[in-house]
Amino acid sequence: MTIHTKIASLFLTFSMLSGEVVSEGTPHLEALAKGPAGLNITASSSDLRFSDAGSVITVTVPIDSLKSGIGLRDKHMLKALESVKFDTTKIVINDSDVKRPSDGPVTSSTTGKLTLHGVTHDVRVAYDASQSATGLIDVKAKFSIDITDYGIAPPSYLGVSVKPQVDVSVDLHLASH
Repeated sequence: MTIHTKIASLFLTFSMLSGEVVSEGTPHLEALAKGPAGLNITASSSDLRFSDAGSVITVTVPIDSLKSGIGLRDKHMLKALESVKFDTTKIVINDSDVKRPSDGPVTSSTTGKLTLHGVTHDVRVAYDASQSATGLIDVKAKFSIDITDYGIAPPSYLGVSVKPQVDVSVDLHLASH
């Protein structure tokens, strides 16, 4: 489901600054799964955790932080994601692969390694980054995954199943400290 999104894919944008990068304000991750007849299911999280090991940026999202706003749906989502066994999802991006908005807004993409449900695959992340007048870096990133590539069966309830493609988006406001 939209769980994989925690990834946050968005993680990659953390490397937008030199030095230690920290999130200012509340980061936001959304995963969108679609089904028949216009069915849209969105799961989101603001619990994105960043680490910068110098050459790589890692963004980790606890699976149980993903919420759709409907308790029963969340229970089914966490079961499908086997959240007890695979309690986090993460994306790792090479810092050198990220363009910084030092001379104006940047629209680009990079490849990161997304680990979801214990499986790791490359994922292409598109992003827009700009620097505000206050010096914060605002990043909007997005990517799509096929959850079956990660060993996750598309969730189904009462005969209605979502499609295996999930679209993930992340909004970040970053500062260097």
